[in-house]
Amino acid sequence: MFKKALLVYKGNVSEKEIGNELNEAISTFMLHIKELVIVKTEEEGEGEEICKAHGNEVELILIYGGDGTVHECLNGLKEINPSPVIGVLPGGTANDFSRSLNVPQNIKKAAEALMNDSKPINIDVGQADDRVFTNFLGVGLVSDTSESVNENIKNLFGKAGYYLSAFQHLTEGNTFSFVLKHGETVVEDEAVMILIANGKYLGGQEIPGGSISPADGLLDVFIVYEAGLPLLKDFLVAKRTFEWNQDKSQVVHFQASSLHLDTSVPQKVDMDGEIYAETPVEINVVSKQFSFLVGNSRR
Repeated sequence: MFKKALLVYKGNVSEKEIGNELNEAISTFMLHIKELVIVKTEEEGEGEEICKAHGNEVELILIYGGDGTVHECLNGLKEINPSPVIGVLPGGTANDFSRSLNVPQNIKKAAEALMNDSKPINIDVGQADDRVFTNFLGVGLVSDTSESVNENIKNLFGKAGYYLSAFQHLTEGNTFSFVLKHGETVVEDEAVMILIANGKYLGGQEIPGGSISPADGLLDVFIVYEAGLPLLKDFLVAKRTFEWNQDKSQVVHFQASSLHLDTSVPQKVDMDGEIYAETPVEINVVSKQFSFLVGNSRR
């Protein structure tokens, strides 16, 4: 039983969801939480401010939203030590990080799992300059896609909106020159996308490779070259777990705990589906800073 919890949800959630699915989840929470405070965000960045102001007053923070809402809330909690336990309810476009936490993608089942079938586990986050990210950081194709898909398209078409925009950029094949330093290694080349993953999923699809864990103290780095565009397109439309044979002319994959990324022309930096910075950027793992409720299995 939690004494006090805060539930934060994004203001663009439809009235139907509030009246049905979310209310069912709240009924479940009230069986396990003595006092539950519910706050709706109205503006971009408000979730961050709410969590910064009230995160030290509660034992548990429940976040109903997508990866961008989780990103906001965690950046509000990053200076609070110890941070409250965090539970994520899937309510966004792809809900990629909640999938990495083995949270069911049905809201009612997610609430039941968080309260009955989950345990708090300390999870890594990435840090890019002064912001933390849970799921990924990306430049190139992924940031171009994020920037071109507005909030109305997200709400109307969900993941399909991302895919439609991604396919448009895939046909363009824009490359950029980069320098990526990790440890004693320096990679200098041209790519269409660099993805630095902490979570296992992108656009609802499990990222291939099998090595990604948000609790291993490492980030998984994927450099996608122009020759890898067909492979990336196949990944986006895959209906199940995507298998790939690594070809260094298409995609390079390695793990690192810290990196420095620079580009010949400043590139937008996407963190968890929103643009927050430009290159150059310093990227590090912050090991096990936050405690999340993690399910036993994904349903």
